[in-house]
Amino acid sequence: MYNDKVDCNVLGSPEELYTTLDETLANINMILGSRFVKPLRKEAEDWKKWIGTLSDMVDEWYACQRSWMYLENIFKAPDIKKAMP
Repeated sequence: MYNDKVDCNVLGSPEELYTTLDETLANINMILGSRFVKPLRKEAEDWKKWIGTLSDMVDEWYACQRSWMYLENIFKAPDIKKAMP
């Protein structure tokens, strides 16, 4: 939970998530480099694409969360609250 006043969850530290994504991508690349992958190449390429999309989504999520947490403190200020309709 982010704080007591707002019923909102935020993502924690990204290191473990990025480590897992990187390891998974390395494994998929290793599979794609194997000469035995031919029957499963399409599936492995789809997984690689999906992991890349997931990584991009997590990057955007963290960027949005950082901006929101920064702006939330600004808009909580009493003088800003008064100035807003």
